[in-house]
Amino acid sequence: MENGRDIRTVEIDPVRGPLMKWAFNQYTTGKWNLRDLLAELTKRGLNTTPGPKRPSKPLVPSHFHKMMKNPYYKGIVTYRGQSYPGNHEPLVSIKTWQRVQELLESRGRSGEKVRRYHHYLKGTVWCGTCGHRLIISMTKNRHGTVYPYLICIGRQQRRSDCTQKAVRIPDVERLVE
Repeated sequence: MENGRDIRTVEIDPVRGPLMKWAFNQYTTGKWNLRDLLAELTKRGLNTTPGPKRPSKPLVPSHFHKMMKNPYYKGIVTYRGQSYPGNHEPLVSIKTWQRVQELLESRGRSGEKVRRYHHYLKGTVWCGTCGHRLIISMTKNRHGTVYPYLICIGRQQRRSDCTQKAVRIPDVERLVE
């Protein structure tokens, strides 16, 4: 106790601390997306903190995304909506933390999307019936032949009453030309 106040401090977790420091530094390179980085961290041993009634388990992407946005790692503690300098040693520099925030923001609110299929028309064609974006779908027949289609995301996710059927990508390419 100092001047009648408790001096509280936090010890860095010997397993999770170095892994999170590594995660921040790796993400700033721009070579990782959140899902791949989380997969690598899981291989290296990053899991949730076990509780008295629940065991440690792998993190889910949304929780990992929140962790990457947490100012605690740069030495800031939030209490009742206010931010204060912490008594703990920051795991990352303010510059590193800020760079990670910039990358997270530039790649979308919930982190970047992992793209399965790449095509030059992707994200540029829209449904003529309902106005939703067309997405790529690879349909496989019973013989294993794959047919690439563009389908309306409004219809697929039932966001609209769209009746637009799937259109083969070569047909869309010809229409665009």
